[in-house]
Amino acid sequence: MTFTYRCLGVVFLFGTPILLSCLLWIDVHIPETGIEAEWGNDSSYTLKKLSSLGKPVVLTKTPFDLWTTSQWTPRLLRDKHVPFILAKQGRDNVFKYYALNQPLTTAPVVVPFKDVIVPGDAFFELMETPGDSHFYASGDINLLKLDGLYTDDLLKEVTFPLRIGQTQVNFWFSTTNVTAYTHYDTSDNLHVVIYGKKKFLFFPPSAHLQLKPYPCLHQLYRQTQVDVLQFGAPLAPIEVTVSPGQVLYIPPYWFHCVISMETSISLNVWSNSGCLCDHGEGVPRSHNRLKRTGGR
Repeated sequence: MTFTYRCLGVVFLFGTPILLSCLLWIDVHIPETGIEAEWGNDSSYTLKKLSSLGKPVVLTKTPFDLWTTSQWTPRLLRDKHVPFILAKQGRDNVFKYYALNQPLTTAPVVVPFKDVIVPGDAFFELMETPGDSHFYASGDINLLKLDGLYTDDLLKEVTFPLRIGQTQVNFWFSTTNVTAYTHYDTSDNLHVVIYGKKKFLFFPPSAHLQLKPYPCLHQLYRQTQVDVLQFGAPLAPIEVTVSPGQVLYIPPYWFHCVISMETSISLNVWSNSGCLCDHGEGVPRSHNRLKRTGGR
């Protein structure tokens, strides 16, 4: 499905004339490749439309184009002398999230990667020449202390309505072929690809019966028991490739597996979705008391 903003004076709905300054126009339905759209001039309107649509959308011409982060490359970040990066290093290219303090944690748990602290300049060199290891790092963008290379002055433009103060911006660095294992998040997510392509495999919330997510008390909670990469998916995924300069909207509770097709630098913005998933229907439902939790 492709939709673009078109300026209109009057449209007719069931014979009734309605004055509009801007209309989100749906053109073509292509479910196997997701949805593509231009951001448009009215960010508030775009964010409301994304939230109500409830499907993954690839966006272009977004406010992120104005962020200084759009200039990021491994070489630029290396030259900015980031003090250090806390990263995960492993021989296996697939990374899962382990919450080892969960009550249903089994013992012993063998985590197939190790946490390493790497000087910033060395880490960004490793991103392009990792050798036999795979590296994966993420965290709050303010941890990088990059004066002049990040400002949150425009954050309101990309924060979902009524969620100011419940938003977090994160960095994501990964070497080629690094894969974030299939999982879901509970937030509205804008994933900004800055450097290198990424592939996303999506499954709707209604696929929970086939994918079998671990229970909330398990160390692998919000991740799936069914390994769609090793054994194949029980249903066809929506496959989306996101290139530098594009932004991917990921709705709450959509299962996704993320593959870095190249050395990759990304940001994402999590906004509290304020919803819980009604697994009876596989559709998120509103719940104002939900505390936001992030994802991978």
